[in-house]
Amino acid sequence: MSYLTKLEFVTLDISSKNYLSWILDVDIYLEAMAFGDKASSHNQAKLQDFKSVSEYNSTLFKITSQLRFCCEKITEEDMLEIFFTKFHASNMLLQQKYRKRKFQKYLELISYFLVAEQNN
Repeated sequence: MSYLTKLEFVTLDISSKNYLSWILDVDIYLEAMAFGDKASSHNQAKLQDFKSVSEYNSTLFKITSQLRFCCEKITEEDMLEIFFTKFHASNMLLQQKYRKRKFQKYLELISYFLVAEQNN
């Protein structure tokens, strides 16, 4: 519950009377937290430290849900590109290998990785 004391913006009123000011504050907050287009390399690097594919997938869906809540359109291509750009520099050959498979849907790609993780 300590996160409630650290809010950077006023919470949304149940009657939605403060919706306009709230959504602007949330948008600014998400940009500052690197959920927007201007993400710093430090904050981008934090997404590379996952213990499992499931943990990564959960975090990615949380971020995309927040972006969609802020009326940002996230496409399948965006999700695939986010996934590929988060490969560690030492795994660039692996990234290229999976790009060549030309996955059309993010869920197909993540399912492939979940199976690979189980087998390894």
